[in-house]
Amino acid sequence: AAVAVTSTGWILSADVSGDVKLWPSIGGGATRVLRSSFAMDNRWQLSVSADGPTAATIQLDAGVMLWRLADSSRVVLRPGSGRLDLAHLPRSLAVSADGRRVLLGEYDDSGTLSTIDAESRDLTQVAMNLKSEPGCETSAKPHPDPLFAIALSPDGRTLAFQQSNCLVVRDLASDKTLAVLREHPDDFAFRPDGSVLIASYPKGRPDETRIRIWDWRADRMRVDIPYPRRSASWNLGQSADGRRIAMWAGRGGV
Repeated sequence: AAVAVTSTGWILSADVSGDVKLWPSIGGGATRVLRSSFAMDNRWQLSVSADGPTAATIQLDAGVMLWRLADSSRVVLRPGSGRLDLAHLPRSLAVSADGRRVLLGEYDDSGTLSTIDAESRDLTQVAMNLKSEPGCETSAKPHPDPLFAIALSPDGRTLAFQQSNCLVVRDLASDKTLAVLREHPDDFAFRPDGSVLIASYPKGRPDETRIRIWDWRADRMRVDIPYPRRSASWNLGQSADGRRIAMWAGRGGV
């Protein structure tokens, strides 16, 4: 499943049923199910706005969907093909803090980043320069990977994305690389102060996930917490204040 945390501390999750579930992270409260009417396979993304009750999902057969959590409504921002058509859907997405923009990492090797206006549904595209950063090249593949995972900073000015075996932080306006972390994280997200929350596992230690906070401006780790696991950590989310973290840990659940 994909998982995220809303600004009020509730947890959002999405799984192969196609439904998006909203449930309290601590005690009490009933679980709400936002029905999508579309099944999902194991390739999807889920993102939630930091300041507003808005979420977005990528479902291979349904397309890119925007969810309004207040009234459980949904809008298709970009239709799917009605089948599991990987070549025509983006591979990653991020919702701006105010919920007004949805960024999409397209499924190609050109580094195309699309932006959809949540109200007008207008789409703009920018081709990012995805030449491999030093130390991030892979011998098996001379060109960079598609934007398989992206995260948008709270101020909307900075993008973090996975490139081969690295995590890259880049300024959106200038397309200038600001920092590079030379390791392959399971997932990552910006924190309210602009640092990056990372879930990854050390080489040679597949039984242990490490949850860390990367201060990319100073290029140092501020927090490093080991977390035992039984399978890969595919997705993580955090509350708007950064105090709560939700992580999908495969068979270990949320």
